[in-house]
Amino acid sequence: MHAGLYVHIPFCDQKCGYCDFFVVAGRNQEIPAYLDALAHEARLYADDPRVAALTFDTLYFGGGTPSLLSVEQMAATIQLLLATFHFSGEVEITVEANPENVDAGKLAGYRAAGVNRLSLGAQSFHADQLALLDRTHSGDQVARCVGLARKAGLDNLNLDLIFGVPGQTPADWRDDLQKALALTPDHLSVYNLTFEPKTPLTHKLHRGELRPVPEDQQWQMYETTLDMLTSQGYEQYEISNFARHHKRSRHNQKYWNGTPYLGLGASSHSFLDSTRFWNVRGVRKYYDRLRAGQKPVAGEEQLGSEQAALERVFLALRQTRGLDLRAFEAEFGVAFFERYARPLARFFDRALADGQLR
Repeated sequence: MHAGLYVHIPFCDQKCGYCDFFVVAGRNQEIPAYLDALAHEARLYADDPRVAALTFDTLYFGGGTPSLLSVEQMAATIQLLLATFHFSGEVEITVEANPENVDAGKLAGYRAAGVNRLSLGAQSFHADQLALLDRTHSGDQVARCVGLARKAGLDNLNLDLIFGVPGQTPADWRDDLQKALALTPDHLSVYNLTFEPKTPLTHKLHRGELRPVPEDQQWQMYETTLDMLTSQGYEQYEISNFARHHKRSRHNQKYWNGTPYLGLGASSHSFLDSTRFWNVRGVRKYYDRLRAGQKPVAGEEQLGSEQAALERVFLALRQTRGLDLRAFEAEFGVAFFERYARPLARFFDRALADGQLR
């Protein structure tokens, strides 16, 4: 079982009003110092027995805006990580990017550095919805960026889209999907907007400055998504993710399948040996821990067998393949229906028998 490596790059030109991830805006001059700290953290984990035993086959740069890194910075970071940890096979290397801060030279340079998957934050093709989300690019820039990525040899490209944006109509959403499909991405991640606590967009909602899209319309938008994407040859393999030509996100599937992963960078999360742990949420704290020769871990949670089993169930049910009952019972040493028949009973007209749903 190959593990995944996640690298959090928290820098942004500005923070989007709906974003709940840890990011820092307007401090791009700190990127070199941050990358030095990231290299230090990687070296600390190279000597960790839990990590030394792993073989990685995916590397994912998330954020924040990883595409703020120069070609030289990205290439050096990838080289360092590939040399520090044990990778094998054909490594999937993904970089999240914003359309407004990449050009032909950067995309070609990233590809030469080993990046073979680009995840582009399109979100919408409508100017009013982009403005409400605090996105600074245009729909035309998305199309231009896709063309440049293809010319650079990036033949595994994802577009992120958001539906349920206040003011958005079902017709608007259909138009967004049509424009996205016209660009023939290999993968689409389609998210229903959520109002996360303490974000500027949620504050506007509470002040009555905007209204959420009615739930029935949000459901209509999701059904439109399923109809349009599947009719164009995209396979839905997770609630929000669609791929064609077998180009599922290998990295993201690790989160849903209980595969080990290591996270580097401020606020990143890891899952190793049934333990979930997370880094400090702050660049200064991150630097201070590393200067003291410590891993920048803020806390951890040891998963007991019951919690691990429940997580395996609900994460499997996010995926269209569902839960493999035989594999579940072999891993956790418990008969699925013996443990869960009672809570499941309310979803069925008659009592469940062992093996009924196999």
